[in-house]
Amino acid sequence: MEDQKTCQVETPLPVSTLSESLLSGKGADLATADDLEGQLPSYRPTGATFSRTCLNLTNAVSGIGVLSMPYAVAQGGWLSLALFALVGALCYYTGTLIERCMRADPD
Repeated sequence: MEDQKTCQVETPLPVSTLSESLLSGKGADLATADDLEGQLPSYRPTGATFSRTCLNLTNAVSGIGVLSMPYAVAQGGWLSLALFALVGALCYYTGTLIERCMRADPD
């Protein structure tokens, strides 16, 4: 077999400026910027409420727990279930202590 080297010449890509329309030809005539803005629904920035933020945080934390629980139990066995229950009880107790502190402080 003979080694044949072929020389491929790469053609440069055309340079485009930002002032050119992205839609060329028929598509450019279909819609203007004013038409597209008129079709968009009105946006009113309301932000996230406290309750929505709490629900999103609860959703994220519980999702992580649901996805990691089977793997942790498979690796740790029955002892891991006992440890999960112990950590849950400690979290509950800590929550009740925080509640008592918040109720004791009138501010």
